[in-house]
Amino acid sequence: MVDVESQLSISRIHRLLRPLRSTLVSNTPQALQSKSQRTYSSKSTKFVTNITITPLERIPPPGRAALLGGEQRNQLIELSRKIYVLRDCFRNVVAGALGKDHGASAQVPSLASLCATVMGEALNQHMQELEREIQEEKESVDDAELLEAVESLFEAIPAHQRKWSLVAHALDEIIQAGPIHPTLVHELLQTCLSYRLQRESSTLLRTLLKLACSPISDSDDTALLSHPAHVMYLTELLTSWTGAGFTASHFVNIFTGVLSDPCYASAWSSRATTRLASSLRLQPHTFPLFLRLIHGLMVCIRNCNFNHDMGWILPSQSNGSMTSLLSTWATTLVDCIIKSEPLPETSQLYVSELLQMNDTMGVPVGSSTSPIATLATVALALKDCACVAKSLLEGVIPTTSTYDALLVNLFSPIAGPNYTTIDLHAFISSVEQYASALASANLPRLEASLWACAHSYFDRIRPARDAEVEREANSIKAKLVSNVERSELRCFTKSPYNPRHSSTSFESPNGRVWKWESSFESWVRRGTPIVARTKKRKVEEETPTKPVTRRFSELGQHDTLLSSSLPWEQPFKSCNARRNSSAELVPKFRSLLSTALSNRTVLHDKENIVCRPAKPTSEPTFAVPAVRVPVATCYSSPPSSPVHAPSSEDALNLFSYS
Repeated sequence: MVDVESQLSISRIHRLLRPLRSTLVSNTPQALQSKSQRTYSSKSTKFVTNITITPLERIPPPGRAALLGGEQRNQLIELSRKIYVLRDCFRNVVAGALGKDHGASAQVPSLASLCATVMGEALNQHMQELEREIQEEKESVDDAELLEAVESLFEAIPAHQRKWSLVAHALDEIIQAGPIHPTLVHELLQTCLSYRLQRESSTLLRTLLKLACSPISDSDDTALLSHPAHVMYLTELLTSWTGAGFTASHFVNIFTGVLSDPCYASAWSSRATTRLASSLRLQPHTFPLFLRLIHGLMVCIRNCNFNHDMGWILPSQSNGSMTSLLSTWATTLVDCIIKSEPLPETSQLYVSELLQMNDTMGVPVGSSTSPIATLATVALALKDCACVAKSLLEGVIPTTSTYDALLVNLFSPIAGPNYTTIDLHAFISSVEQYASALASANLPRLEASLWACAHSYFDRIRPARDAEVEREANSIKAKLVSNVERSELRCFTKSPYNPRHSSTSFESPNGRVWKWESSFESWVRRGTPIVARTKKRKVEEETPTKPVTRRFSELGQHDTLLSSSLPWEQPFKSCNARRNSSAELVPKFRSLLSTALSNRTVLHDKENIVCRPAKPTSEPTFAVPAVRVPVATCYSSPPSSPVHAPSSEDALNLFSYS
């Protein structure tokens, strides 16, 4: 039986390649430069719409393109004609080499066919090297010599494997011809998918994704994929890929491989990428591919940082958007792990790989509330991720809000008023599970942060409608308080605190002393004891006083006073002095005696009495003549009635007579 393989001779190969080569020389389709604007016509004309093509929109065939209006209508028709003529030439080559029914009976390619495909891809490179060698020896290159070289290469390939080399060579000539339009790549991809050519389809998919993720211009780094009209572009492309019998895993590997290049980093923040991640996450059999997508994002962040140090300029906005996207996806991953059933081993291996890459490749964990830290804590409960998660968590500095992303999911069943005791026990058991994992990993600070965050969330619980549920909630709240105290104590000492069997203070390994305050039942740090300040004695400045000598004459004689003030003026001045100085509020005994002496009441008339102080001092005594001294007031003049100086007993007993 004669088949296509036996008929694929060297002459037939030339006949199949000749139309393709002539088309490439004259009709290489370039990208259409146009503005992205859309208008509509209200008049009934033969052109229904006045439309321009979006960056990745498929240009219709020439017959349908003629129905479109616009300023660039003629250019659009010409571009459509070139694209579909070249598509038809490639389809003829594939059909002539493989046959029309190859797609229905396609199988896994053998090793020999893969080798033949690689040789076909390398033919153009070999011909270019041969052409350079001929130019070095001769001034001109003869086409006959190149054809002979190509024939010799095809003759070296076995006849039943030449079909793979021919298809690969034809596709490589189209790609090497120059910049091509996304519509042409898409049409070639559909042709290869229909024949289930895995290697050629992978090459075209990679080329198409590079075109879709490339920036709009040199000044604008926004990817073509970010256009609002292309939100479903990647999802539809994945559907076409899997519809041809290829796996979604292969598609994701190609996509992440393209976006690992910093030149295409801006495509990570597009809505099309977000929609693709959502579609992978929602399906149980594609959930590991969502983890693979996160892994590719982390690789891109690493490459961007590395390339930036090497001098490759990357806008900081793109790097920041990728870091924000990583945090969002990590939070979503935590939600999926908590709410779903136990992860299969494949997903656990992907999580372990994510944590290991984050720990070793230089991607920072970020703040203490980073979702990566929460993901590592959740991964501690997974048997294949505990070691890597512990290594990552050792560098996290916890706060009371570190595990907000984790507690939001655990607290959601009891956030409303209709929770039951089952929900309460599920909450506390989940927290105990993660706290036990942290304790077993010797991470007491993170354990204390987890209990503190759980207690903070549990305080927001609403009162239960059932009394039994309310009692259970109060019991769990007391348990949380106890666990917070114990976990905080483990941060400072190796043994748990027991107020009955331990002292009220201890010293932590870092030298800090902690003391138990029973007034508010908490540990406080005891610093250096505060030494009370010694009050300094207030130096009171005493007003120097001179010895006062009063001479009293008989009635009718002139009164002589050898002092700075009159006796009846002393009380008034002392009142003002008390207001001005606090030191004079408590006068000296001498001042009291002098004031009392001036306000005394005469009981006996004696002459030439010398008044001495009750307590002997070194100061001189007062010599008082026998005269009448009027009773002094603050507001009256001295009276003229005669008085007699008192005796020493009267002077001593003045307090009892006054």
